[in-house]
Amino acid sequence: MGEKSGTAENDALRDGVNLEFSTFDRDNDKEIVNCAKIYSSGWWYTDCYYW
Repeated sequence: MGEKSGTAENDALRDGVNLEFSTFDRDNDKEIVNCAKIYSSGWWYTDCYYW
């Protein structure tokens, strides 16, 4: 991801700076499990969020 610009204090993309994109077949998140596979969605995951 590139640098963020704007005035928002916190946003969803800010957490993805310097992270690699994870997909169901390429696990680049910081968790033991593959978050993208669990959620059926690619993202710059730092960890999985459980509800």
